[in-house]
Order: sequence, then structure tokens, then C-alpha cells
Amino acid sequence: MTLKEDQTPRWYKSLRFRMAVMMSLAILPIGMIAVSQTRSVTEQAQQNSELALLGLTEQAAAEERIVIQRAFGLASGVGAFLPQMLENPAACSKRLAKVLENAGIFNFIGYVPISGKMTCSSTGVELDYANTPGFAEAVEAETPRIEVSIDGPNGEGSVINISQPVFEEDDLTGFVTVSVPHSILDALGDDSENEALLDLLTFNENGEILSSRNGADAAVANLPLGTNLAEFTTVAARTFSRQSVYGEDRIYAVVPIETGKIFALGVWDKDNGVSGQISKILPTSLFPALMWMISLAVALFAVHRLVSRHIRSVGAQMMRFADNRTLLTDERTREMPSELQ
Repeated sequence: MTLKEDQTPRWYKSLRFRMAVMMSLAILPIGMIAVSQTRSVTEQAQQNSELALLGLTEQAAAEERIVIQRAFGLASGVGAFLPQMLENPAACSKRLAKVLENAGIFNFIGYVPISGKMTCSSTGVELDYANTPGFAEAVEAETPRIEVSIDGPNGEGSVINISQPVFEEDDLTGFVTVSVPHSILDALGDDSENEALLDLLTFNENGEILSSRNGADAAVANLPLGTNLAEFTTVAARTFSRQSVYGEDRIYAVVPIETGKIFALGVWDKDNGVSGQISKILPTSLFPALMWMISLAVALFAVHRLVSRHIRSVGAQMMRFADNRTLLTDERTREMPSELQ
């Protein structure tokens, strides 16, 4: 090996590189602790933001919850006194018309026996539901149901039908049906105080959209891409980020309105309000990495300030001395650490 090759500097032999490696090893335990603590803080911040968003969604859906619970409550109340009136359909219909008038926000109340032939209703019109899709399943399930009907029983447009089963000595006798006009639910709420809430949808256990604050067309556009709403009926309240059908980044919050039956889906702007805080949560490794970079910068600056520049000065003085056997005074000598002086 020639002298020139032997004296060729290697970057990995430099004092700076070795100091960087030693500093990295020195701060590694602190960095690991910082990563762990930062992850814990980030997860807590994420959880707090999600809980806040769920709370805001639940608050926004309060009016829908009240309307739907009133409908179920009205159906249960009617079912309590209805069996005694079925023998006189005219009187029964008259009574239901009075109940509907007092209720105010609903547009139809009727009783459908398990035969499917309705003779008692607030309109007095007789209807046959025996061959209606889903009626046989409802009779077999014997559970409350909520579904959308494009044309309501009284012919006043799209409605949400809420059906409450009626039992007599543990035997199902029929269903009390209360119809809520879509226009009532769609007009609920004032979202002007929270501009981040883009839309609020309600849907049933089958994933069928019941209502939307912005109308049916907007509801479809705001749905999460590639998602069936029925997926969210088997889990507790949750939030998630996903693109909408139109490819826009959104944050969604799902909360139950009527446990196991009706749910609310809040569509939130990803960059606004509490939902924006969720999307801006920083990676857990950012702060430890920043700490490492600052530590290395300080270490390398210290090496240059305290050692490297002074060694170069000493080297220059030695070369001058070798040339003319004179030793000149260097102002930087006074700044050297005592070991180098």
C-alpha cells in the first residue's frame, strides 16, 4: 500500500462521524423513552378528539333522536289501548285521527294485524299489507322496525315508517305504524354554529338511509367510498377517515340513536374544527427525531468549535515551524482548550 493511499481520508474515520455515532448511542435510551411517551400522548389526544367528535355528532342528532323516540313512544301508547277498540273500526280510526292531531309532527297512525289487512287508521282508509315486501319477515321477527317508504300510506310523499309490535298474552297480534314525513327530519337542526359538520344522516340496521340534513342526493354523495352502512350497526360508536363517493377527504362519526335500530352518521370536514385536529395529529416519531437532529447539530458544532478548528490551527503552526523554524503567535491560541494549548 502506497503512502498516498494510506493517507487518503476516510469519511467514517472522521471525528465528526464518530462523535455523531457516539451521541446517537448516548441519546438512544432517552429517544426510546421519548417515543413511548409521545406515542402515549398522541394516542390520548387522538382519543380525546374522537370522543369530542362523537359528542358533537350525538348532540347534532339530538332532534332526530327526539322525533324518532316520540314516534316509538306514541306507537307503544297506542298499542296499549288499541286492542279494546278493534271491534269497531270506525271508532278506532276516529280515535287514531284525534291522537295524530294532538301529536302534531306525524302524518299517519295505523294498526296492521298479522293478517296484513289494516282496518283501523288515522285516515280511515283500509289497506292490505299482506303481500308487502318484508311484512312476513316482520311478523316472524316480532321486533320493532323502521324503514323508508317512497309513498306513505296517506299519499303525501316519502315517509319513515316506525312499526311497534303489539302483543296479547305474549302472542303477536299486529303492529302499530307511525309515519314520520321525510320533510320533518330533513329540516331538523341548525348546523350554522358548526361549519365543520357537512351533513348528518340517519340509517337503520339494514344500512338503509332514513334521512339527510342536505337531502337524498347529498346523502349519497357524502357516503364513505366503498362502505355499506350496515357494517356500522354491529359496533359501538366510532370515528374513521375515508374518502367520500366523490373522492373528497372526510371524517365520519357513527353514533346510535335507537340502540340496534337507528344510527346517525356525521360527515365532517377533515380540515375544520375538532375533525381537523384528528387529521393533524403528528407522527409519534417526529419529536424524538427532531430531538436527535438537534442533539447531533449541537455535538457537531461543539466538535468544530472546541476541537477541529484548533487542530487545524496547530497543524498550520507546525507546518510554518517546519519551514522556517519560527513559531508565530496565533490569536486563536488563547481560545483553545487548555489541553490543546
